[in-house]
Amino acid sequence: MGYKYSKQISLGYNSEGKRIRKRVYANSEQELKRKEKELLMQADQALTSTIPLEDYIDEWWEAYKANLSINTQTSYRQYLKPLEPLYRRPINSIKRTDLQRILNSLWGSPSACRYAHKMMTQIFKAAVVDALITVNPTLGLTLPKRQKQEKRIFTDAELDKIKAIDTLTDQEYLFMAFEIYLGLRPEETRALCRSDIKDGYITISKAVVYDGSAPVIKDTKTGAHRRLPIPDALQSILDVFKGTSLYFFTRNGKLFSKGEYARLSAHILSDVNRVLSGTDGLKLSGISMYTFRHTRATQLYYLTQTTHLSTKAAAAYMGHSEMMFLKTYSHIDESRNEDEILRNGVPFIGQDNLKSVPEV
Repeated sequence: MGYKYSKQISLGYNSEGKRIRKRVYANSEQELKRKEKELLMQADQALTSTIPLEDYIDEWWEAYKANLSINTQTSYRQYLKPLEPLYRRPINSIKRTDLQRILNSLWGSPSACRYAHKMMTQIFKAAVVDALITVNPTLGLTLPKRQKQEKRIFTDAELDKIKAIDTLTDQEYLFMAFEIYLGLRPEETRALCRSDIKDGYITISKAVVYDGSAPVIKDTKTGAHRRLPIPDALQSILDVFKGTSLYFFTRNGKLFSKGEYARLSAHILSDVNRVLSGTDGLKLSGISMYTFRHTRATQLYYLTQTTHLSTKAAAAYMGHSEMMFLKTYSHIDESRNEDEILRNGVPFIGQDNLKSVPEV
């Protein structure tokens, strides 16, 4: 059968650098254009489906993650690291078993496993939409069971020991004091300056995060500003602090780098560990700079149960929404109520009051 129309189409180059051509035939111009379009699409898909995973991740990141905050981008970059062994593999060659092996290697750390799975899911879902692959290899992956972990807090006796530490520098002790008495997020404490303090109050309006190792000033996590009363004990520490920089936490007049902050926090936690356990090093499980914040929030929650302090005011103090505050800290009252019930006993229930239970 003869065709009225034909056209030779260039489809790129092969591995030896030679041009790849193919001729298409049709009975009408419209059919010829349709066949040309289909052939180019097939060739394009065959070419792009062999894109290395690393190259596609770069494209995916630019499209979906480039506008996130620096802090979030830094976290996401860490979550991508487990995928690095697959980076040079063509994306269409990666199988579910490849991804499951990566998750298995992280099994001992359920949170790291979940974060890696989150990144995998987003990347390969986007690859399906972009027609680079037809089957999403993340479907059916197995994750470790989520184990609920209670937030570690300091007891009153532990706080007394911590407040008595005398081996920290003035700057380190002041940083710890802001954490103890105000329960700030560490990134908020890093951004505090003298102008934030006025008439017995301190305004929390910014945070210091890191772009690589460089400090960057940004809004607080919620974007809202908080004006907190300064406790007398904290004011006493501020009164004797001898620093002269605009910001409280600087080195040679510059905000702490990531490494400098890491050394400061490590020294604080090492001394906390020493006074609580009698040993050097970070050996107490569940203790971090955020433990001070969880402790302060727990104290405020108890106050909402025993005084006229509202949960709305306590949540605003911590920079939480009221719903998040209750969701995070209301569980601490449940165990207390159960202890009270067990201590006081329970009323005797006679046999006649028991409901019948069907046999199974």
